[in-house]
Amino acid sequence: MLVPKEKPHINGLNSYYLQIANFIEHLQGEIGSGCLYCSAPSHELLVFFEEREIIRAITQRSGEKAKVYRSIQPVLDCIQQRSFDVTVYLLDPASIFFWGQIPSFKRAKARLTTADIPLPDLIFRLRQKKFSGFVDISFQNDENASLLFFHEGERRGGSY
Repeated sequence: MLVPKEKPHINGLNSYYLQIANFIEHLQGEIGSGCLYCSAPSHELLVFFEEREIIRAITQRSGEKAKVYRSIQPVLDCIQQRSFDVTVYLLDPASIFFWGQIPSFKRAKARLTTADIPLPDLIFRLRQKKFSGFVDISFQNDENASLLFFHEGERRGGSY
């Protein structure tokens, strides 16, 4: 599951103590647009929202393909069955629809390092191939990470 890399707006919550539908409604009024991420050992849940509507809800069991919904009901059903750690990310209104429309994907099997190819060279190659997708960047011995989004070879934003 692709989760934003931004610093969480709120973290350390447990779904056991929350009325998730009401909590999302509160977040829509308080922060406007964002993402609710719920994790448990066997499941992950995401809800992308903006101030007027739910953009997309995603559920994924460990080892299975993610399922995408236009309603939060499947997320609410999962939360009734087990407890989840809850994190809230504040996302820019201009990027929330991008996040909410990312299609299902399969990660590349190969992991590259800067020893294999420097990042500027990789970006140059992606531009040449008119790549659409994302590059997930992690830094060795550092908790920071980034996502760079591309559409037809042009960088269209990111998550840092």
